[in-house]
Amino acid sequence: DLPAMLAAMLLSSGSADAPTAEYTVGGQRLSGHIGDERARALLAQPADVLVVQDNSGVPGRAIEKAYRESVRALDAVASATMHVPLVIVYGTWGHRHGSVYPQQRDAYPDYETMQARTSTGCASYAEILAKKRAPHQLRTAFAPVGAAFLNVYHGELERGVTPTEEGSLFFRLFVADHFHPSRLGTYLAACTFMELLLRSHPDLTFPTEWRPAPECSFDATLRERFGAEWRPEPMSDDDALRLQAAARKAVHAAVQP
Repeated sequence: DLPAMLAAMLLSSGSADAPTAEYTVGGQRLSGHIGDERARALLAQPADVLVVQDNSGVPGRAIEKAYRESVRALDAVASATMHVPLVIVYGTWGHRHGSVYPQQRDAYPDYETMQARTSTGCASYAEILAKKRAPHQLRTAFAPVGAAFLNVYHGELERGVTPTEEGSLFFRLFVADHFHPSRLGTYLAACTFMELLLRSHPDLTFPTEWRPAPECSFDATLRERFGAEWRPEPMSDDDALRLQAAARKAVHAAVQP
């Protein structure tokens, strides 16, 4: 639960309570969200920050038609968020071994290829949205979560570890379906958003010592999916520090629109 984890981190960093709301339909594309009445109702609510995320298979242009539909949907996003001071485009991650979907395997045969194409596509969304919002003095930012995943991948290579080997830190960023994030992957995403938000809030400090709870309500859903014996990946202090460093490096290297 990324919104709840990030809210807890913000609270730990010295921020006031940060209420969140989300609408995340599994497998939905950006164009589908824009056509969804519940999503549009959420967009109409008062907000300080809005995060926009596409289906991970779309930004890398595995299917050009789907990518073009998402680009067109950014017009509707821009129009619907004129009351939101900051919109963040979620730069999502590639799948552990390349796309889990057979129809996308030619475009995304392995993690690095999928990550490179996905990050490029997500960055293009941020640039397009920024151009639509900037004339109204509204901010747009890019959260390079995918780049943070890639930093962990490269970090494993530097340690002489095969990143996709079971037990590696990169491997443990995912649950058993090879594409949804584990507790560690969600923590890495939260660290990336936290580093991004700290850029415009120098009064806050990164909560280095904060850790996710060992259990959360979403675990019940994962046990239904993966079996009653499923348990969340444990996270050591060394894991946490490495994930924090990967997020920090990604945000500092990212070109903001």
